[in-house]
Amino acid sequence: MTVNGLIRFVVHGLELRDVNGQPFRVHTHLLRHVGATAARHEFGLPLDIMADILSHTRDRDGHAPEATSYYTRLPLEQRIIEQQRALDRMLDKADAAMRQIAPIDPAEEARRLLDRCDERTREVLERWHAYHPVVFGQCGRAGLCIRGTNRVLCLGCPFLVPRPEFKHRVDTYLHAYEQMANQLEISGNPGEAMEHRRLADQCRKLKHEMHLLEHAESATGATPEPAALAHPTSEAHEVTVE
Repeated sequence: MTVNGLIRFVVHGLELRDVNGQPFRVHTHLLRHVGATAARHEFGLPLDIMADILSHTRDRDGHAPEATSYYTRLPLEQRIIEQQRALDRMLDKADAAMRQIAPIDPAEEARRLLDRCDERTREVLERWHAYHPVVFGQCGRAGLCIRGTNRVLCLGCPFLVPRPEFKHRVDTYLHAYEQMANQLEISGNPGEAMEHRRLADQCRKLKHEMHLLEHAESATGATPEPAALAHPTSEAHEVTVE
């Protein structure tokens, strides 16, 4: 109380504000906090010693309590500097990694896949240029998916080879997208609703393509060869991972 009285006498008539322009009062607890912060960040005082100096009660394991751990937090300016340094290091590593990745030759990649597959998967790969089917048909891309994590059931992908036998799946997702779009519209989220309606429109287009393909196969008795697979040297198959 005596020290607080002396502080009020020293700062009488002064209006003190922080970096955000908010007024604050100087008292012994504030000085205690400033001293502990300086001891930690300017002089590197160990946390356990700080707990003893501040008379903080340790936990059952003898570790400094949460009240002392507060002083391990860096000031805002220092946190921003450290964050930027971490980002710079990550970008440097990413650039170095990208420089080490050689472009993939689609023909060589397909050959390696054929060498590793068994008779059943070999037949699938030779016909569809993929080991596994996708939701609405087969993938016409040999190797890595060019869409990354933005696949959305392969809707709109130029490598999607639709199959008529999966029309029922298209109906399921079409109904789900329309229902979700209506709910988003009601909840006041028109942007997300528009995106789901776009996906629903792509489902309608895909269903129409499947219908035409089914009609062509029934009329000719043969399965038309997809353009993406009929011309492996086309521009679509020249995509590489750099």
